[in-house]
Amino acid sequence: MNFKKFLFVGLSFVLANSIVGCDRPAGGSKTEVKDVNLAAATYEVQGEEDFNRDLFYMNTLEFLVADPTVVYAEHAEDPSQEGYFYAYGTSDLIGCHGIQTWRSKDLANWEYAGVAFQPDPLNTWGVNNHWAPEIIYDNGLYFLFFNADCIDRPRYGQRALSVAYSPNPGGPFIVPTFPNVDGEPLKANAPTVDFLGHKELIESTISPKQEIRESAIDASPFIDPVSGKRYLYWSWYTEGRHVQEIFGMEMKDWFTPDYSTITQITSLGRVEVGEGAEPIDEGSGVNEGPFVYYKDGTYFMTLSVWPYTNERYQVRTAIADSPLGHFKKVKVEDGGVVIATSPIWSHIKSAGHHCFVQVKDQLYIAYHTFYNRTDISQHRALAVDEVQFVANKDGQLTMHTNGPTYSIQPIPEVLSGYRNVATEAKVTATNTAEGSSASYLNDGLIKVRTEDLVTEYTANAGKNQITLEFEQPVNAKAVMVYNSMDFTTSFAAVTGIEMEYVGNEAGDTAKAKIGQIVYDYDWNSTDYEVMHPGGAIVAEFDDLPVKKITINLNQAQEYKISEIKVLGNTNNVTYKSEFAETYTYNNEVVLNHYVHEGTVLGGTSMFEAAYGWNFEHDGTGTDAYVTNNGLQDAYVYFKDVETVDFYAEAYISTYSKNAFHMWNNQPDAYPKMGLVVRNENACMFFYIDAANSYSNQYVGYTQSKYGTSGDWDWSATEETTQVSINYSNSEFTLTENYTKLAIARIGDKFYLYVNDVLTFETDGLRSLGAEDLASVGFLGFNSPMVVKNYSITTDTAAVESKIAELG
Repeated sequence: MNFKKFLFVGLSFVLANSIVGCDRPAGGSKTEVKDVNLAAATYEVQGEEDFNRDLFYMNTLEFLVADPTVVYAEHAEDPSQEGYFYAYGTSDLIGCHGIQTWRSKDLANWEYAGVAFQPDPLNTWGVNNHWAPEIIYDNGLYFLFFNADCIDRPRYGQRALSVAYSPNPGGPFIVPTFPNVDGEPLKANAPTVDFLGHKELIESTISPKQEIRESAIDASPFIDPVSGKRYLYWSWYTEGRHVQEIFGMEMKDWFTPDYSTITQITSLGRVEVGEGAEPIDEGSGVNEGPFVYYKDGTYFMTLSVWPYTNERYQVRTAIADSPLGHFKKVKVEDGGVVIATSPIWSHIKSAGHHCFVQVKDQLYIAYHTFYNRTDISQHRALAVDEVQFVANKDGQLTMHTNGPTYSIQPIPEVLSGYRNVATEAKVTATNTAEGSSASYLNDGLIKVRTEDLVTEYTANAGKNQITLEFEQPVNAKAVMVYNSMDFTTSFAAVTGIEMEYVGNEAGDTAKAKIGQIVYDYDWNSTDYEVMHPGGAIVAEFDDLPVKKITINLNQAQEYKISEIKVLGNTNNVTYKSEFAETYTYNNEVVLNHYVHEGTVLGGTSMFEAAYGWNFEHDGTGTDAYVTNNGLQDAYVYFKDVETVDFYAEAYISTYSKNAFHMWNNQPDAYPKMGLVVRNENACMFFYIDAANSYSNQYVGYTQSKYGTSGDWDWSATEETTQVSINYSNSEFTLTENYTKLAIARIGDKFYLYVNDVLTFETDGLRSLGAEDLASVGFLGFNSPMVVKNYSITTDTAAVESKIAELG
């Protein structure tokens, strides 16, 4: 699609020629100042790149992250980290083994800032699924809450909550290892919030009374601005009865829960908690992703409903007059929806799991939607929109998001220096429809969906002149006229804009005129039938000390305007027009995995090494070895090796039979460990098939499915054979029970050896033909393993010699 931006140039030159030489005559009367005509230069750009990032941002959805939390860093121990938005989320790029962070100056372009939190895989309570982080700044420190899978629970997969802290938003965050305020020791290998460890206390005090639930996710901290007390909220459920509901409790400090205060906040499918509560339509399965915001005596508990795998995933509201309630959900018709998408839109699907970002006087919601805008089949991505408040019929303030948008929107004032000053203007219109009001034009609200508690301005057919007058000149830089959310009531063009401004320091008045601006339906609608709410005509120009703005329209039928914004300020009125400085923020997005690499083993240009490997002893010679702690699909490669012909060998063992618990404290039923040959289209795994006893006397190989490098095709490609091998140790050792595996490859021919005995010989492997480069390394498949005495050669003659030697 083409995105047409209207840029008004040449203003500095025209103003200078219209003002210079206009001296005030004797007697103090003003010299006549001629009108200035601003020629509107229009141009088309492909995509989403060409707009002024000093003034606007756009939800391009190129920043892939789920369950986001965003904080604006006004303070940091490291001054270079101040003045940025930092975003964190469920970090799929590192397999959810820690929390990544990105930072931005404009909410649209994000640069990778590394892994903010990464636990020691050999000394942590949470081995997998570090999900849904949330961050809060308090007394000079940033506190990062998260959930993860507990390794020592009766049933693997039960999730607990914990917190790490740092003086800097970019980390590194560390787990506390000192006593909490109750004198309880805090450990790196135990969660900060341990519900199961306080089961009797919790079940005797929880309100309403019930059994403790197995898994807690989506931790959300809150500081009550009234009392100064700290609170923590989360979503709680038991596997098999996957009913997620919101709970909360008071925290003595961020490391010390007061379990006696645990309170149920929401009841799934009910307006409030309690027997006989009124039903409410919010799908099935989840009340999750809680976040509490306080305003004017009301505590807004915002939460996601419908599962995130449903396009109706959205953010709703419950309200109370205290941090732990009693909370009552606000019905949809009463303004209970904070943000949601419409099934008829093609520009965005799904909007949920959110946080709010307070940026001085402005409030924003950060949420995840999907990279594929037409459905929810791909990765989740971050979007940000501004939040306003609107009163419902009962006079209760409710949250309203001016979005979700896919068009340029003003960045926060703290970054640009400009805010929407239209709300400060007196607004009049000459052709307002009966029952409508010009006050709807500058109330700060953009109507997005039919059920929103927002009213668009309606004009009669014919000419209409809308005027915004300011008591004092405002330093204006842009005018935005937002179109109707409904295609049938939209306007096609603004016929012109006139601005009266202070022409010089003597106070003389001049006029600037902008010609017709046509609305870009190509970008802001689907097939000229369905509007994408939030689209506007945008007029950007050099700074002008404006006193009055007149917007002219002329439509053949009745039409609506959702909002008018004027980007300006009243604190820096200037009489010299200058173009903004070139946008210099580094917006390169680097989405590399974050792993430690060794001297010999690590990653290649095709793949990164997986989290969970310990490279402390990696190097050259017979004493080199590496270990991993048994995380799922833990890959590591001969560093930077991408080849066809090779011979690779290593001695492989397991050092713990019970490091990876799946169910009922039992190891995985199908642990495997071995060598892997992998490119971006295919994978071959040559492995020891240990079974759950770690005594199974089988080796085998299998391939991935066509077009993948990790989705295994066991039934069609697996071949196994019985051998006599020793590969299990009661504890870590380098001296006993190792099996030597080796792979030789010449073109598309593969030779697989066990203890120097040819065990398999094969060719014709999927996407591993005679000229297909591949990375070579090791894979621990749900099994802890140690690899020692590893080596590789890519010299074809040496490989052929080794094949001849082994026979």
